[in-house]
Amino acid sequence: MAQWIRGWKMNTISKIRGLRRSRRGQSIIEFGLILPFLLILVFGITELGRALMQTNLLTQATREGARIAAIGKEADTVVARVTGILNAAGIDNNVNVTVTGPDGNKMMQVEATSDFDVIPGSLLPFNGTLTLRGVSAMRLEQ
Repeated sequence: MAQWIRGWKMNTISKIRGLRRSRRGQSIIEFGLILPFLLILVFGITELGRALMQTNLLTQATREGARIAAIGKEADTVVARVTGILNAAGIDNNVNVTVTGPDGNKMMQVEATSDFDVIPGSLLPFNGTLTLRGVSAMRLEQ
């Protein structure tokens, strides 16, 4: 009887040791399961930063265009200036610039829209194109 109990204990201990050895690949498996979500998070934050930068550039260019329009320049000159600023910044994806005014308040408004490509050949689940917009208005100085 004692020999049977001793054999049972040894068998149980060897099973526990076997379980401990079988956990060696657990970290690799967990890392493999978490990695896609981590990459989506990192690339998503990067794309958000790029979109905010492009929106800021659109706003800066329209502010420059509104200043030129406010001093009485022609709409073609304003459009050329805004487009030139955006092209110098590397934004040339379907850029549309519109100049409106003066309205009843003597305000000149410049609006620019551009397409933003979310990581071409995307790794993210929401790949495609977003339309970003920048608007500025200034009072006519005449």
